[in-house]
Amino acid sequence: MVSATLSNRQTHSCLIILLLLPVSFSLAQEPETVTAAYRLHLNGYALHVDKGKDTNQLAWGLGIEKSSGASKSDKAILNGWNKYWELDVYQDSYSDIAIAVGFGVYRPVSRYLDFGFKIGLLYEQEFKQKAGSYIVPYLLPSMQTSFDSRTNLRMTVVPPFPKFSIKGLIFLQLIVDIP
Repeated sequence: MVSATLSNRQTHSCLIILLLLPVSFSLAQEPETVTAAYRLHLNGYALHVDKGKDTNQLAWGLGIEKSSGASKSDKAILNGWNKYWELDVYQDSYSDIAIAVGFGVYRPVSRYLDFGFKIGLLYEQEFKQKAGSYIVPYLLPSMQTSFDSRTNLRMTVVPPFPKFSIKGLIFLQLIVDIP
């Protein structure tokens, strides 16, 4: 059971977030175009469901993203979704350097919360041994705050991948608009 491996404080934080989601959905508004062309990622904390004694929870790193704006066409598949190209360099769960490059799409689900997906390629030293290649593709769900400030928080969920000995994790990033 997941809650058995989380501390009481982490469990309470997750419950509070889940309880606040319906409130945030009731504040939904039409999608708006992102105003900042570039944003800085400050990578920080990774909450592992199965934290081992050698697991690195502090996934420090930096990244950058470039906004492609939101589609305005009635015929576009991603109409109203904000699109980003992104690059991140950070410490992985084994304290090795990891590099992620990809594309993200986000759509407002409430006034202060966006939901989306990230797709791309991930390089980690550990993958050669477990997958036969240093580079693997990814498609991950993600949520981010959309407050009227230069700083917001992004949460990306990595589901369980038994081949890579990952039982799931939540990765947090601080997102800062670059004027």
